[in-house]
Amino acid sequence: MNEGGDIDKLGRGCVWREEIKSCLHQNHVFSVRPRLVEPEWLALWTSTLEAKRYFEQRAKRSTNLASISGTNIKELPVPMPSMDEQLSIKTHIEISTKKILAIQLEMQQSIERLKERRAALITAAVTGQISVEEMQT
Repeated sequence: MNEGGDIDKLGRGCVWREEIKSCLHQNHVFSVRPRLVEPEWLALWTSTLEAKRYFEQRAKRSTNLASISGTNIKELPVPMPSMDEQLSIKTHIEISTKKILAIQLEMQQSIERLKERRAALITAAVTGQISVEEMQT
């Protein structure tokens, strides 16, 4: 979980699965090993508005930086639905996120195609291949 930096990133968590074998975390990252909650559930919870508000209220601030203590991290109130419900919510979020990412990719591709078509249309109008009067009808 993130200990410091930008105020909106305090407490943000993710699950480390040893993707890089010989990797250490730096001093602005807390290593959290939850025992009573699924790590994925905790990571999801830390990205909610409620958790962000908690971290912002408890943060120590200085010029352009904020930090949160390990004690405040441990005191974060975390809802504890049943394990089945945690997994169900996690699965729902994963499926929804994949759909959103697919839509974002499709929209970005559409924007790129529209930019290309706009450039081609401008070029055609400037070079006289089409008349501006034709475009206004």
